[in-house]
Amino acid sequence: MQFVNKTLKLFPSFHNSILVRRLSLATDNRNKFHKYSTKYFASNSESVSRSESEEAELTQLKQLAEFKSGMSSFAEGNLQEAEYHLKECLKIFKSINQTNTVSYVYILKKFSQVLFYSKKFDDCEKTMKATIEIAKDVFKNNRELMFPYHRNLIAFYTYTDINKASLYIDKTEEELLENPDHKIKLLTVASGAIKLLNGEYNSARDKMNQVIGFDGLSSEYKAYNLHNLAVLNSEIKKDYEVLIQNATETDKSAGKIFLNKYGLNSDLELVDKESVLLYKQALAELELEVSKMNSSVQEINKIERTNEESEILKHFLLSQNDVPKKEQEEALATSFRNNKSGLTITNLAELYFEKGKEYEKQTAFWLKTGLKHYEKYGKENIARHLIIFSLFYSQLGQTMLAEGLYRKSIEMLKTNLLNNMNYNLVFAMNMYGRLLMRQPKREKEASGKDEFLNY
Repeated sequence: MQFVNKTLKLFPSFHNSILVRRLSLATDNRNKFHKYSTKYFASNSESVSRSESEEAELTQLKQLAEFKSGMSSFAEGNLQEAEYHLKECLKIFKSINQTNTVSYVYILKKFSQVLFYSKKFDDCEKTMKATIEIAKDVFKNNRELMFPYHRNLIAFYTYTDINKASLYIDKTEEELLENPDHKIKLLTVASGAIKLLNGEYNSARDKMNQVIGFDGLSSEYKAYNLHNLAVLNSEIKKDYEVLIQNATETDKSAGKIFLNKYGLNSDLELVDKESVLLYKQALAELELEVSKMNSSVQEINKIERTNEESEILKHFLLSQNDVPKKEQEEALATSFRNNKSGLTITNLAELYFEKGKEYEKQTAFWLKTGLKHYEKYGKENIARHLIIFSLFYSQLGQTMLAEGLYRKSIEMLKTNLLNNMNYNLVFAMNMYGRLLMRQPKREKEASGKDEFLNY
């Protein structure tokens, strides 16, 4: 069942607050998907070493009245005022011929943030490109200092035009490849995700396989890459199923050619098994390798378990079993304590749900596990999980439970709408409307959702 866009299932490519923990569709199902891309711009989590004179210059800038007014307006959400003050700030620096300075680059960076939040995407792109050109000169094209600016433009393109993101990340990788370092590895992780979102499946697989061979990559990034490999398999499989549905009798070989092209086994059951193992390996990296992660002490403490809990979890995640032993279900359901594990758990639940009633036990386990995980470690991200749970209850004929979960997920999604129609919200209302339509005397109530029924 093809009801969740790949962008909702895919882990972000950069991390440490540069990319958020999940992707979410803003408008177009293919290209404009990352309504939280703003966090790319807001992040200062990567430390960049500046000289004392540069730090002094920025300190002085932050005391400038126009700059302070611009940042204050921005913090208050008054984008029009913020744009005005930062423009005035730029004019001041131009008037005193100080455009080739760290301060001017910094103002441009903040100005591009305001333009992004204001959805002035053309102006934002021009400003970001101009910032990069000036920064190259100001920072003498220093790799460490330039990386955040390239990263931000890639982030911007993931929101506005995924094809441009793909082309630009190729260009950035090529420019930096002369001296590969950790940043190149991060770009490769990012590139695999972007290529997948752009439908470049073979390139995506090449990038993801390249990441598997990297030394010194944190468990967190390894987990993202394994997770995304599973999503890649799933998306190719779904495209294959659409192709087969539309293939003519005289074109029976089309499916086999398609699978060969993208390196998938013609036995789709094996493809699903591989995806399950990849998801479980991703969870193992997140849950069992915490000591290798760049986590705070507080995060590590959250993941502490007894030796018995760790052994049960390790045995299950590293095995080929798709469900745990009955006596271990309860212990396992509460063992996922990394706040980044939720998306993988949800994707596993969805994978089994889509396989049908034969896999009800597996679907139920991952749905219940995800529910317990989100309730404790990420209530704000639970909506999509609740939607899948609703579908599952509906499939079982438990209409009242399904309806309650639909209502809860719709309420949550409306609260977090952030001025954009959310794909999950559209889907939840669509399916809730359909559920009501199937119930006698509730057709009129369902008609309130009819604007979504043909989405």
